Amino acid sequence: MQRIVLSVGRRFNYIALDFARLCMINVDAIRFVDKWVGMPVCWVLTALRFIIYPIIGWKERPSPKNVLIIKLSEMGSTVIAAPAIEELKKQVPDVSLFFIVFGNNRAIMDALNFTKKENIISVDADSVPGLLVSGAKAIGRLWRERIDTTID
Repeated sequence: MQRIVLSVGRRFNYIALDFARLCMINVDAIRFVDKWVGMPVCWVLTALRFIIYPIIGWKERPSPKNVLIIKLSEMGSTVIAAPAIEELKKQVPDVSLFFIVFGNNRAIMDALNFTKKENIISVDADSVPGLLVSGAKAIGRLWRERIDTTID
């Protein structure tokens, strides 16, 4: 990573270095947020489902048409899950698979050939601004694709 320091001196070098660290996305930070934010949110939403569905009634859902598989990090688990993905494609032949991955994992997804290359959505994880911009673009694209099922 290239740093630009506008002033000379140790103090400013440390400030520039700390800012550079803040702008980097850390896999451990993602795991932390997933554990301490993602899991409680899923728990609350599941609890709400068990409260609301008996009141409004359960509706039978049609087969999925547009499935999003979220594989941001740890691409090895995607390779291990390959048989499950192939089984999904067999059981629901007209399904459109979409993947959302970090940009540095894009080549692996292209090589696995699970779906069309235009259905692999990359998110830039090299910096916080890049993550925010590419993440917003990815959400917009997923909204336009009308994703009806998500697998994480």
